[in-house]
Amino acid sequence: MNFIEDVMERSPASKLAVVAVSADGKTLASASVDGTLARWDAASGKQIASTALGAGQLLALAYGA
Repeated sequence: MNFIEDVMERSPASKLAVVAVSADGKTLASASVDGTLARWDAASGKQIASTALGAGQLLALAYGA
């Protein structure tokens, strides 16, 4: 299983909406259809943090430079 498949499997209800990768490639952010935002460590594939924003609250996701 690759990293993106792993993130998709762990995302709430397996409904991944968007993914963004940091410029240095060390972290990844994902947002699910249910409004859950999560940060992931790219090397280990482990979730660093998450927060529930509520369904329909997140329209886009990006890392700043």
